[in-house]
Amino acid sequence: MNIFSRLVHSPSGDLSRLKPRNIPQDKERLYEETLHLKQTVNSLREDNLKLRTKVSNLEKEANKFERMIQEANSSYKETTPSKTSEVRKL
Repeated sequence: MNIFSRLVHSPSGDLSRLKPRNIPQDKERLYEETLHLKQTVNSLREDNLKLRTKVSNLEKEANKFERMIQEANSSYKETTPSKTSEVRKL
């Protein structure tokens, strides 16, 4: 019988029954491990935020360069005479 079946079959649905009565590991070690894991999670969240910000800034910069290229192409096409106008002149 697993934990979930006891919870489902329990008339009151009391979760306190599912808590272990005695923890076989040292509580201080568990506390230190939990603290370390929380610090790791916070560090990873901070790194993730920094990387997402960097990606956003790089995407903005890439869009800026794409617009500059499109403007340069459109201005080049406007200043370059087309082949049909050259033929008419001849």
